[in-house]
Amino acid sequence: MADIDIRDIQLPSDLLWWPPTPLSWLTLCATISLVGVLVWLFFRYRKKRVLYFSLRNLEKLFKRYQSDYDASGFARDISVLLKRIYMTVGNRAVVAGLSGKKWLTVLDEGLDDEPFTKGIGQILVSAPYQKTADFDVQLLYVLCRKRIESLQVN
Repeated sequence: MADIDIRDIQLPSDLLWWPPTPLSWLTLCATISLVGVLVWLFFRYRKKRVLYFSLRNLEKLFKRYQSDYDASGFARDISVLLKRIYMTVGNRAVVAGLSGKKWLTVLDEGLDDEPFTKGIGQILVSAPYQKTADFDVQLLYVLCRKRIESLQVN
């Protein structure tokens, strides 16, 4: 037999991860975009959930008022509830320091007729600090419900 000259098996060189292929870049961009969208959806869902639970809490406060008829306590609790909602949904640093007319002006944003600065909403500034308060609780309840329902979640 003749001597056959056969070459050894050639092993492929190690695959390099650099430079990445266009498909790798596309996968990376899609993954980053997906994570960003999921984070945005999570925070949006959380804020919407805050509004849902706020409406439920408002209902509880009104039912408690109907059992004990403490209008001053109702106004105090509503004021605290609205502040918490705005600190969660809005700009916490700005809302936290607001009180008095400035707070009522923020509550009026997006509503017609300025019901907080010129209407029944004014009671939120004074009633929480009074021993007994006399105002239309039903009207304040409807106004606050309207305010919570009208809030926009970004």
